[in-house]
Amino acid sequence: MCGSVSHIHPKGVIRKSPAEELARVHILAKLADEGVASRRFTIAVSGLSSLVERGCEAEVRECAIWGLMNTLLGNPRCINDGSIRVIVRAIGDSDDSVSTTAESAAMVLAKDFVERAVPILLEEISDSGEKEAANKMRSTVSTIFQLSSTKEKAKLEAIIRRYGMDLEGGLKSVRMRRDIPMPPKKASPHKMLRRTGSD
Repeated sequence: MCGSVSHIHPKGVIRKSPAEELARVHILAKLADEGVASRRFTIAVSGLSSLVERGCEAEVRECAIWGLMNTLLGNPRCINDGSIRVIVRAIGDSDDSVSTTAESAAMVLAKDFVERAVPILLEEISDSGEKEAANKMRSTVSTIFQLSSTKEKAKLEAIIRRYGMDLEGGLKSVRMRRDIPMPPKKASPHKMLRRTGSD
């Protein structure tokens, strides 16, 4: 082990140093860009996601979040809801630098993929068992809403209401409204014709 920068974790597990982990982030991001729609792409995105979720140094997690975001932006046809969820969950991270990076990444993704990123944010708010994490995600939704154009705001409002959320004070607080039932699915004109018959 002479010359290696790996170090022994207190529990006896050999862990890579931050420098080695950061190098791995860059390699995975490069692999993801080169291996679009291939098994290599899937493995690279999975590797980046696991680095975000693992208990490694904040700098590594921040870099992995950014690598993941750029990968998704660069390959919209291969966009992965699971990877968006990894970024969204990192908003609730106890480390402020990681949390802020994840919030920024979520806002960038929401700008391009509002109909995929915002619903995941809203799901995570309602599923989060941690009040502080949920509040951070609410704040992100609020910021996305405030920075949106009038046209985008109308689309966002429809998505937020669909998830049973309530808009208050320009979305300064987004809270769960359990008393609002989910809107019924509209029947297609074809089904309506079959139901009413020829009268």
